[in-house]
Amino acid sequence: MKAKKIYILGGTGSGKTTLAEKLSNILKIKHYSTDNFVYKKKWSISYSKEQKEKNIEKITKNKKWIIEGVHADTWCIPTIKKADLIIFIDKHRFSLFSGVLKRELKLIGYKKDTIKSLPKLLYYAYIYKKGHRHKHKNSLKQAREFIILKNNKEINQFVLKFQDSQK
Repeated sequence: MKAKKIYILGGTGSGKTTLAEKLSNILKIKHYSTDNFVYKKKWSISYSKEQKEKNIEKITKNKKWIIEGVHADTWCIPTIKKADLIIFIDKHRFSLFSGVLKRELKLIGYKKDTIKSLPKLLYYAYIYKKGHRHKHKNSLKQAREFIILKNNKEINQFVLKFQDSQK
């Protein structure tokens, strides 16, 4: 598996960023969050659809990239089509809650509004199965190659196999 353009999809708290960081270290490829393409100011001021498309297009012109995010809107589809590999993290709702809690509890003291944002993030994890998950599953139809990972054990096994395949 010699993927150089990777798109990681999954719900809030699924481990997308952690996986992107691991793959980034293995491949020595910069990784990006779709949040960077969506928000002028984190989670409060959004770019227009046209600007989102320009933001992501600028990155996907590169020969190598890793993009992760929960966003599954139409502006993401061209990038999904360009990816060599789509990784869909499809964890159970309880695992999403657990992921959000672990992440946010680590950030207490570092991030100003951690406790304030927790209910909102848990809500996003809760509604994921009813909304974006279906969009993510449908986007796999656009993929050249994809893998679905359902838990941390599968994610860790994938990382090890991926690392071995790069040697």
